[in-house]
Amino acid sequence: MLSKFKQWLFPSPEELERRKQELRRRIAERENKSQPEIVIRVSSLSERPAPLPPITLSSPACPYCGVIQEPPPTRRRKCRDCGETIHVRTDRQERKRYLLTAAEAERRAANDARQARERRNEEWRRLSEQVQVAMQAGDWKSLHAAYQQQAHILFNEGRPHRHVAQEAKRAQLMSLLEIGVAEVKVGTSDDERVCAHCRSLDGKVFAIQEALEAMPIPGPGCTDGSEQNPHGGRCRCGYSAVFPELGISP
Repeated sequence: MLSKFKQWLFPSPEELERRKQELRRRIAERENKSQPEIVIRVSSLSERPAPLPPITLSSPACPYCGVIQEPPPTRRRKCRDCGETIHVRTDRQERKRYLLTAAEAERRAANDARQARERRNEEWRRLSEQVQVAMQAGDWKSLHAAYQQQAHILFNEGRPHRHVAQEAKRAQLMSLLEIGVAEVKVGTSDDERVCAHCRSLDGKVFAIQEALEAMPIPGPGCTDGSEQNPHGGRCRCGYSAVFPELGISP
């Protein structure tokens, strides 16, 4: 694979002449064909998506005593008449704002949490199916993407995630190995969030087989974002291909 790539990148004089002739032939064919009329259509302002309607208040009355609140609260506060705490919740899909009692606000929060769990479970099932299909097809790029998203979900939920992130990196290495890459270089995000462990790996070159055995990233010492997850940081490092015989190194 690398020899073919090198031949394409540095063609012989005969190959270069053949490419020039092929290009001239294609240009001549295109000129002989009748060119279709090109119509450029500019969207008018009326075709742009309509702006979202403003959020309106369902009722300005206190949910405890029924007294109209002037001005209506936009955040939690006590009613000036009965002294009870009014909770404010906004439904962005309905474009409504509600004034609620503490019990109503608790029930709504529980319902929102339940719906979020259902969406998360559905997303996890979709990604698991994508993993199975990619494994059967040997599609390492799709496998890398699915594992990456699963690791992101686990990290945001404060659960162990490094084992899934490792599988994502393993799939990335396999996708590079599949196209003939023999060496890879570790790269960081190069910002203030990069931890000391990952910074020590920045720029290091590994043979792919060596990287598959050692799995340097995500490293067990990564602390990037560890304040959000007690099981360690979410490593943002990645691999890039190296072609030493061609002098190509990202």
